[in-house]
Amino acid sequence: GTDNNDAVSIDIAENLVVLGRKTSAGQEFFTFDVANPAQPLLVGKIHLNGTPNDLKISGNKVFVVSDDNVKELQVVDIVNSSLPVVVASFNLESGNDTADALALDLTSKRLYLGRAGANNAPEFYIFNIENPNSPLLLVALNIGGNGDDIHHISFALVKSLAFLLVGDTANDLQTVDVTNDLSPSVFSKIDVAGSPNQADYSPLAQKMFVVGQANPEVQIVSPKTVF
Repeated sequence: GTDNNDAVSIDIAENLVVLGRKTSAGQEFFTFDVANPAQPLLVGKIHLNGTPNDLKISGNKVFVVSDDNVKELQVVDIVNSSLPVVVASFNLESGNDTADALALDLTSKRLYLGRAGANNAPEFYIFNIENPNSPLLLVALNIGGNGDDIHHISFALVKSLAFLLVGDTANDLQTVDVTNDLSPSVFSKIDVAGSPNQADYSPLAQKMFVVGQANPEVQIVSPKTVF
């Protein structure tokens, strides 16, 4: 491919690292053996026909969301990490077909997907992934607001809430209640200083840690603010 194309996504499970790179004429999906972390070993790669904006490992599968307009969600089998293979894909046809899939998080049975916002189309999707070779779309939700691209998702299992970082500068951090995953609803919206670009929820601390371009760069959101 093109050596200058940036890496954009990464996940790790035990001694395996999976990395996604911006789309090119070559490969965008790479697997590395990191048994010796001082000498990562490239063991496999595959062409995805799109930029893998986010990816997560689950068992011997990797779930990938990308800017491929007919395969926004892809499932890659890594049972043999040296020979990764796409075993399933899903086309998000609702609303705007050209809106990129940007973020995901998952549990053992559900996948939560965030997409660029356009034309009042849904940006938040829930899939049943009990059969990872055939993801089943359960519901799609329009979270509303302005500039509402969902560019990060962090799921808090203990609260049954999905935390979303979105492009709406007045409501950067939003939560969606997925207690009933057939009828999710926006639970709260707050303004986070600056332009947050990554976040994660700590069940132990019961707080959301947000990083971005604000000063300070790290912000901690209290459960009293979110819940």
